[in-house]
Amino acid sequence: MNWANNPVPTFSRIASGPGRFRGGFAVGQWCCLFVCAGVMVLSALGVVSAGEMQPGLKQSLRMADSAVSGFTDARVSRLIAVYQLDNRAISPFLKPGRFVSRWEGVLNLKINDYYVFSARGTGRLEVRINGRIVVEHPGPDLNAARSEEIDLRKGANRIEVTYVSPASGDAEFRLYWWNPLQPEEPLSPELFAHDSGDPELIAGLKRREGRRLFADLRCVKCHVPESDFSETSMPELWADSPDLTGLGSRLNKDWVTQWILDPRALRADTRMPRVLNGTPDQQRVDAMDIAAFLDSVGEQGELHGTPGVL
Repeated sequence: MNWANNPVPTFSRIASGPGRFRGGFAVGQWCCLFVCAGVMVLSALGVVSAGEMQPGLKQSLRMADSAVSGFTDARVSRLIAVYQLDNRAISPFLKPGRFVSRWEGVLNLKINDYYVFSARGTGRLEVRINGRIVVEHPGPDLNAARSEEIDLRKGANRIEVTYVSPASGDAEFRLYWWNPLQPEEPLSPELFAHDSGDPELIAGLKRREGRRLFADLRCVKCHVPESDFSETSMPELWADSPDLTGLGSRLNKDWVTQWILDPRALRADTRMPRVLNGTPDQQRVDAMDIAAFLDSVGEQGELHGTPGVL
């Protein structure tokens, strides 16, 4: 696409005559025909997937210089935008450096309309609408990136945006759209939807949830890695468990027994998991034994005059 010879759209169809609205589409008897035809076409193209569409867009991430063609991380994103400081990783599953971010999903409109897409930021950019490339800009300055006048149909329009961060400096990008009746603004997150059954997205979300559980459940307190954590590691990895010193003077032993048996039955948002195994009877006996021990611990961590028991 030759950006030097691509003038600002004139929107000649804004005065399309009587019987037309924004987007230049005749109303009345044609509406039913086009809506039905649109649903059939979108279904055939795999744009809509009944019962699987959820708010937001699928965002996939990988290193720009990676020899691996697939994406390393996937998540749900509200906006087509990114900001990342230089020499910082865009994802906990990527190293610092140049990265590729791709947003995929559908853009849902209530009426047929037409827009110009534009961008702000630095890097390289490609925007596809319903399979057609509408913006292709080599960068690094994306402020000149602009599409032609693009017709968008009522309902789901497939959108795919690929952004490559610059070779140096902060990575900054946001996608905009506008027409004569609407000022230039970012695309509203309320218009986005994605296929929640996408295998790559499911795998990415599971990996992220596993990482959260690993931190919340303090797994690292028992499973310590050979090398120290880096400065960019999760701060939760340094979090300590509550101090049990003087617990017997602060809590009721019966309550402690129930807490050890099933912490989330008493506090749904606690990070402590169930830690006992065996039959229910054996678990109760073990919980009572632990509670009895903790009940005997004094304010200085002493048991029966023995210092340093905790």
